[in-house]
Amino acid sequence: MRLSTSALVLGAASSAMAFQDQKVLSDPSSKPAVKFGSDFESLASTLKESFGELTADAKAVWDEVSLLAPDAMAAFKEQVKGIKPKKHDRKPDGDWDHVVKGADVQKLWVEDESGEPRRLVGGKLAWLCVPAAIYCNNAFIGPYQQTGYNPYDIRSKCEDSGNLCYEGLGYISEYLNKPEVMEALGAEVSSYESCNFQINRDFLMRGDWMKPIYRLVPDLLKQIPVLIYAGDADFICNWLGNKAWVTQLEWEHGDDFRSADAKDLTVGDKTYGNVQSSHNLTWIQVYGAGHMTPTDEPEGSINFINRWIAGEWVAK
Repeated sequence: MRLSTSALVLGAASSAMAFQDQKVLSDPSSKPAVKFGSDFESLASTLKESFGELTADAKAVWDEVSLLAPDAMAAFKEQVKGIKPKKHDRKPDGDWDHVVKGADVQKLWVEDESGEPRRLVGGKLAWLCVPAAIYCNNAFIGPYQQTGYNPYDIRSKCEDSGNLCYEGLGYISEYLNKPEVMEALGAEVSSYESCNFQINRDFLMRGDWMKPIYRLVPDLLKQIPVLIYAGDADFICNWLGNKAWVTQLEWEHGDDFRSADAKDLTVGDKTYGNVQSSHNLTWIQVYGAGHMTPTDEPEGSINFINRWIAGEWVAK
């Protein structure tokens, strides 16, 4: 079944950044140098390494999105050409068994028809989800980027497009990239980045941005407490969208959560947010905070984290 334009629009729930400029707001007037054009097959041959074979209906979606968002598609094409991971001195997967079993990681790989290893993901779903993500990010997040405002804090302009709009992140990168600091930390890679866009692209290339991840939450709630919080000055993961999906989530105690009263969160004489909680699900809105909530509201952040760890909002 071919995805129509309206279906793509209705599916625009991604909170990721516009793919045509992952590093946020370079020159808003700049245009990609290469148009998507008719050389899709050459691009597809590269993507098949990740997705497998292209189906006819998936090709139709790519054609449609290339017409609707040509600049975004052109930028995507440039970004995926010649991607190589940074140099690293990686330890064997088994060295991290205290975090995740190396054997479990290896289970994610299978052999294709030629005997080559391939991730156990991709295929038709990825072929469809990737152009949907490109289109939706271009249509919904692109316009905000053009304003020059920080997508992590609607109250301020973007200070440094090379460091996620925060000048301070550049200072952190400079410090963590000092040879003596890297040696002391036992770094296994050649450099530190505040946001690794190779990993970002890998998630996109697996169709991750458009998958309904919220469907995993009900099963999690049966096993562990879940906390969702957002600063109300954040655009990219805005509190309105987060509260909407949390409130509408279908799970066994959903009605109890929706009927629960929101209560003020305070530190001393200051009210820094509100909390709504029932059974194992907790929602917190932090006032006057952006994406970097602990930076904008340090006292409130440590307060609700400590209370969360102490089990105040955990189902008894």
